[in-house]
Amino acid sequence: MVDSEHFEVSLIIPVYNAAKYVEDCVRSASQLAEVKEILLIEDFSNDDSHLICEKIKQYDPKVKLFYNTQNLGAGASRNVGLQHATCEFISFLDADDLLKSNRFVSTKKLFKNKNVDGVYERFDVFFENESSKNIYFEKKHPLYYMINEHTEPDRLFSTLVINKSGYFILNGLTMRRRALLDSQIKFDETLRQMQDTDFLFFVSRKLVLVSGDLKNNVGIVRIHETNRILNKLEEKKESERSFYLKWLSILLKDKSKSEERSVVIHIFKNYIASLTTGSNNKFIHAIKLYWHAAKFILHKPILLFKIIKW
Repeated sequence: MVDSEHFEVSLIIPVYNAAKYVEDCVRSASQLAEVKEILLIEDFSNDDSHLICEKIKQYDPKVKLFYNTQNLGAGASRNVGLQHATCEFISFLDADDLLKSNRFVSTKKLFKNKNVDGVYERFDVFFENESSKNIYFEKKHPLYYMINEHTEPDRLFSTLVINKSGYFILNGLTMRRRALLDSQIKFDETLRQMQDTDFLFFVSRKLVLVSGDLKNNVGIVRIHETNRILNKLEEKKESERSFYLKWLSILLKDKSKSEERSVVIHIFKNYIASLTTGSNNKFIHAIKLYWHAAKFILHKPILLFKIIKW
């Protein structure tokens, strides 16, 4: 059982071109008594992030700084953090986001139950300007639809996939480090985007995750025009294709969790949608759809048969 007075967290923060934000980010975390170490992984930025990180390290004893020798992406950077984390609990934060003073108030109480592997809570969304807000809503990013009701752990995976009650984000998750080590769950370094969603799918499917305080936000996600989620569209499309195909294969191969057919169908639909994005012309869109459907049938007939048979 965890004594809430001795609840200690390793906070992992990947840093890439975040010179403008990272100091405020670290300051918001360092003031929390529960945060015992802050692992900054500088991912070969081309701005002054490395200088700011060095500066922070000089005056904040909680900070441990690691450097990637090339740009590896957020997933690989978080894996570096996982390798070096020493506390019993692990949490994550993006370098342009902030923690509130109540970040771990509910979380540490729930971890008194030794059967709980992870706790998730809500983050608020802050738009730096109208332009970023308009782009965000135009793309209908799911971050806006934060999870708002308790979900039983054995139903959480399907709830996240189908979006029955909204989403939670990686920043809002705290994990028991031993559970991650035992399950060998890490971030997929082949995905340039959606590594966080992939990670959340794995932990919600394999481990016991419970909700914390879903009424009060415990942190802030800052949305600005340089956010990766608002840019890098081609990179995002490629990651989506790989992500959905990967999860189709996982679910059809491993039926030990007895997922609903609707989960598989939902992922399959998202996979097809990811193949045909990028054109507003209905005729071109239809041609793309039939072309990719034909390729899928030709190259992955067994996978298609399993989907139909499910």
